Amino acid sequence: MRVLKWAIEVTDKQTVQLPVGAEILCVQAQHGRPCIWALVDGEVSLSTVEPRVLFTHGTGHETSPDIGCYIGTYQLESGAFVGHVFELRTGIGSKLPIPVAGQPVAILE
Repeated sequence: MRVLKWAIEVTDKQTVQLPVGAEILCVQAQHGRPCIWALVDGEVSLSTVEPRVLFTHGTGHETSPDIGCYIGTYQLESGAFVGHVFELRTGIGSKLPIPVAGQPVAILE
């Protein structure tokens, strides 16, 4: 197992390509940019990915009832913006399909 980092965008909705089975651990700002860290099985190829849908909502902003599972909160510009990140989890029994839109975010070293 290893922990890897991906930069995410400051946007309402995005799809990030993560290795299959990756467990998102947290979201934080690093060097002024939001990032997620995920635990990845060392046996899984980084080219074997699955789309993961993330939503970011600012404090006080309207959200959907299908907001997903809370990942964490990050702050930018000395707290001027506070983003709360949720993952829309889909699968067997889910009413919501996985929207595959946007570009994958590259792995950062």
